[in-house]
Amino acid sequence: MNPPVPSDPAPARAARHRGAWESATDALAGAGTCPDCGQDLAHCAFDSATDNLLRLLEAVGPGSHHIVCSLPSGDGPLLAAVHVQTDTDGTLCLDDDDALVLCTVMAAGTATGRAGGVVLRTTHDDERPEVVRGWSLRDGTLHPLSESEVFNAYCTDPITGDRVPPEPGVSYRAGIPLPPPAAAPAPPRLTEPQKTALRAIASGGVTMYESGRNGPLRISAGAGVRITMPTYDRLVSLGLVNRDTSTGFYGGQKLYATDAGRMALPALDATAPSRPSAPTPSPGARHR
Repeated sequence: MNPPVPSDPAPARAARHRGAWESATDALAGAGTCPDCGQDLAHCAFDSATDNLLRLLEAVGPGSHHIVCSLPSGDGPLLAAVHVQTDTDGTLCLDDDDALVLCTVMAAGTATGRAGGVVLRTTHDDERPEVVRGWSLRDGTLHPLSESEVFNAYCTDPITGDRVPPEPGVSYRAGIPLPPPAAAPAPPRLTEPQKTALRAIASGGVTMYESGRNGPLRISAGAGVRITMPTYDRLVSLGLVNRDTSTGFYGGQKLYATDAGRMALPALDATAPSRPSAPTPSPGARHR
């Protein structure tokens, strides 16, 4: 684990930031498939990194925080930093680009199995001393470091490995355990036709088209799969599917599963079907 990015001119920091982003992105590009959910590992690792950052900020509370993530690589450590101002009501003020690079470096560590580290330095508005805390990043989880580990990590130059004298007026403290991850939302309760439609749309090749000029909209799924407009509308309302509006209905608009829809797929078979809806009355019955 390495300490914060050393002080140097802004162009050098920007170049290092860009290099860390490019290296981390390259590592994620070849990450493959997540062994837990079967989805894209890069996507899962980035979601985990974002969650770790938010839980870290929740754990340390209000203040002005400078967060640095370091990850070993063949060309020297990848270093990314973000400055976050957390108000007493939990509102966060931060640079989105810096946060993106930091989370990408954290995600690269998770995806490649490389152990990294995170150091957080907090400044308060009152007379309290600045506080430095640290965590190791292993298997996508931030593990608190002891006070001595934080001191040793912070007092080592990240580039040369040389010892650096401790700063006066700075308190080195153990990392704080992070709050547990938020419980995953319950999978949506879908009818069997809705499940079939979601699977077909996620597989690709499903389009919505206009039947004749100004005619009714229909959905073509192929392979004997029938998707009605009410079924499609229900999946849209749940945020599971959407359509590509870059083309018109006459030529057909491609339907696709959203991120939420793809994440819901593994749980479909384990989800009990919803209670069947009441039969739809015939046209004659509706107008009596």
